This record gives sequence, C-alpha cells and structure tokens, in this order.
Amino acid sequence: MRQQLIWDLPTRLFHWLLVVSIAAQYVTAEWMDDATQWHFYIGYFTLGLLVFRLVWGVIGPTYARFSQFVKGPSAVIGYLRTLFDKNSAAVAGHNPLGGWFVVVMLILLLVQA
Repeated sequence: MRQQLIWDLPTRLFHWLLVVSIAAQYVTAEWMDDATQWHFYIGYFTLGLLVFRLVWGVIGPTYARFSQFVKGPSAVIGYLRTLFDKNSAAVAGHNPLGGWFVVVMLILLLVQA
C-alpha cells in the first residue's frame, strides 16, 4: 500500500479550523461568563468557513469537489454491501456513505449558524 495525500492545504485548514471554531463556540457558550460577543464572532467565522467550503466544493481540486465524493444511492448501497468485507476496494477520500454524512454535517452546521 502506498501513501498518497488526498486533500489539499485549503481543505485541511478548513477541517482543522472548523474543529477549533466549534470547540471555541462550546467553550464561550458553556464555560465562560460574559463571552457572548466572542461566541458571535466565532460563529461568524464558522459561517465564513462553511461558505468557503461550499465554494471550494464546486471550484476546488478533484478530491475537494463534492462531485468526487457525493455519489448516488446505488453507489452507497454497493458500498454498504462490501462494508464488512476485508477484501473490499479502498476508496480515495470519502467513501460513498461518508460523502453523504459530510453533506448532512454541512447542512446541520449551516442551519445552526
């Protein structure tokens, strides 16, 4: 098996900045008193990250594009059939089921933002 980097730098930065911003939103809402303004600022930053990801999912490189990892129902069902098969083919990037979970997560974060 050979190692290959799949995601580009902007996509990697998006992933980690999203993790940090969600953690910061939790901290400013639950642990800090009088941090409402910071909570809003971080929320706007998170919204900016999400808008960037939507744009990057359309115009970014191959593995960052939604068209690469959001597959139809037949691909998801085919993947589920091989889910527990140790000889199943490896998938570069998100698998068909994981691609749909990315879409669900982005929608939930956008609704929350």
